[in-house]
Amino acid sequence: MLRMPFFLIAVLMSAAAGAAAADPPEAARIAPLVAAADFERAIASKGLVVVDFSATWCGPCRMLAPELEAVARDHPDSVRIVTVDVDRFPELAARFKVTALPTLMSFRDGQPVSQLLGFHDADALAKWLGLGTTG
Repeated sequence: MLRMPFFLIAVLMSAAAGAAAADPPEAARIAPLVAAADFERAIASKGLVVVDFSATWCGPCRMLAPELEAVARDHPDSVRIVTVDVDRFPELAARFKVTALPTLMSFRDGQPVSQLLGFHDADALAKWLGLGTTG
């Protein structure tokens, strides 16, 4: 059985329903990494990019997902979020010395800025990123 990340399933279901034009802003702001070669391009994007290193079996990672969605929804022009499944891309986890999940890393214009470990609510994430609050 093929296992897909939650965000990919949601995007595929929306597209299949013909709702691509009506997708909420976070759908365009949160993207699962599908190929290791895309990682460099994703973090090199202009502006703020948050990489969410997580795994499907990680409870706190699943709890963090809606909080990241809230940040993406409330700050659509300020941040782009990329999810990296560490089981699919262990080389990226090793490269960035990810030893705990979830691990969030922020990049600005391709350069690493900061790292945050564990679960945090949307307001704490927005504050960490210097975006104010959500809601």
